Amino acid sequence: MPSSPKAPGGRSPPGIHPNQFLGLELNPRAAVIAELVLWIGWLRHRLANHPDAIGDPVLPTLSNINGGAHGGYDAVLVRRADGSPDTENPRRPDWPEADFIVGNPPFIGGKDLRARLGAEYPGYAEALWAANPDVPPSADLVMHWWNRAADILTRPGTRLRRFGFVTTNSITQVFSRRVIERHLGKAGSTPSSPSPPRGEGRGEGLSNAPAPPTVNPATPANIAPGTAPLPDPLPNGEREKNPLSLVFAVPDHPWITQPRTDGRRRPRAEKGPAAVRIAMTVAQVGEHEGRLVEITHEDALDTDLPRLATQEVRGRINADLTIGTDVTAVVPLRANEGVCSPGVKLHGDGFIVTPRRGRGARARQAPGAGGAYPSLPQRPRPPPTPARRHGHRPVRAGGKGSP
Repeated sequence: MPSSPKAPGGRSPPGIHPNQFLGLELNPRAAVIAELVLWIGWLRHRLANHPDAIGDPVLPTLSNINGGAHGGYDAVLVRRADGSPDTENPRRPDWPEADFIVGNPPFIGGKDLRARLGAEYPGYAEALWAANPDVPPSADLVMHWWNRAADILTRPGTRLRRFGFVTTNSITQVFSRRVIERHLGKAGSTPSSPSPPRGEGRGEGLSNAPAPPTVNPATPANIAPGTAPLPDPLPNGEREKNPLSLVFAVPDHPWITQPRTDGRRRPRAEKGPAAVRIAMTVAQVGEHEGRLVEITHEDALDTDLPRLATQEVRGRINADLTIGTDVTAVVPLRANEGVCSPGVKLHGDGFIVTPRRGRGARARQAPGAGGAYPSLPQRPRPPPTPARRHGHRPVRAGGKGSP
């Protein structure tokens, strides 16, 4: 923090330093680039505002990205000394202690985790799910960051004040939304009792505590010098007493690349804005109203100068990033049980019979058989379902009421 001015009306000496901006990066090359960008930005600011405050050396050795280690750092699963994930003893790695957490985690859908993450390291997805049992396996990868930050923010005595992430807009879908619901507590949907992730203890979380003996020895054990280990995870029932609130959210926003300054349209052969929709969320402990920003109009998204119109609403933000009645908390009516059925539904293209496949099936069917496919063995019909009462009219299994 800046110190007090030397004289009334004077300027405070600068107190911002790149070592205050911590980071975790899996790609070693990207980690070095991030460190360089912080260094250049800090130096340019000093030259423009406080040139006399530049010391010698201009910038000492930094230890803010990956604890100063040369190499990548997996933020969601501990790795061994050779860089491979520890799939035999899966657990969450340490995060440095901080006042705020912001990030843009990788966009990988839940259904693609095993294929994308297990291509190089078989068993990675299974180990990730074992280390984070509170994140549904079908949830997007970004929810492992969201859940971890929420765990840290809700711990008693935590230094963390807020966290915010750029995620895929599927964060509002059921599997990813369950992560948010669990942490909102009384401020939102009723959470389930948290189950402690594997490997979590007094040295886990935003701490500089030495890692257990099985932790990757190449992992920096002193990410945040001078900090103390945080308490154990919240016991059952404590999260309801200290819930999170979403204080800012954008549920659906186009992911747009850096625009060109000339305003010209991008050639078709040139890569344009990514066909991705994102969401943005910011969380804080306690029960608070939030700002919900919605896109009301989009135009020229295929150019380098897209136009967006927004509107802002204030209120309690629900787990599905809406304000108002929380429709995600509704439950089925028991009175409707067995009254109706959704009928036949197609799930996937495999149920669609093309004309070519239909002709091939007819050619293979037995002579004299009807329909497109050979007849299937018939199972005996179950006995008729007794009539049910719906109001004052008996409702039979076929759905037709009798007088």
